[in-house]
Amino acid sequence: MKQRYIVKGTIRMGNLVRLMLLKEDLIQTPEKMGIFEMASKAQEVMEMQQVKAVLFQQPDTVTIPYEEWKKYEYKVDDVIWLEIKSEE
Repeated sequence: MKQRYIVKGTIRMGNLVRLMLLKEDLIQTPEKMGIFEMASKAQEVMEMQQVKAVLFQQPDTVTIPYEEWKKYEYKVDDVIWLEIKSEE
């Protein structure tokens, strides 16, 4: 699975660098809800907003060697792709 992220911060810890990442969805479909729909889905909308707030306050992190960071020099607002593979 490949996912696109935006670098929101970097922290150097000795010979490691931690990248704070915010997931970016390439396809975003706008949700149009009327007042009646929003009232009927109020709980669902509130839960979705809570999840977004938590993810924004506690971004995903990846730790890489300093040498790799120096090679690419990732900085705030850079777009990176991460690929997650499962070994079988």
